[in-house]
Amino acid sequence: MSVNKIIWVKPFNPENHNVETEGRAGRCGWHGTNEGTPCGEPPYASVKFNYADFQPIYSACARALRKISEENGFPIPPSP
Repeated sequence: MSVNKIIWVKPFNPENHNVETEGRAGRCGWHGTNEGTPCGEPPYASVKFNYADFQPIYSACARALRKISEENGFPIPPSP
């Protein structure tokens, strides 16, 4: 089980992401930030994590969201 805590999962909205992030630019930040591989798939959801004192919000394509869901045990929200 993951020690990371999911605070919320919402359908993707660039307004959920900080300026100058992949999410604000409409790209999948999960693959670019966590796996170091740019992703050509569009974001499907915005996911806010809690890592101790750090609470990043990642944009996630459908493939990334499935992986995050499997690792953290939460339902995937329907597309808007």
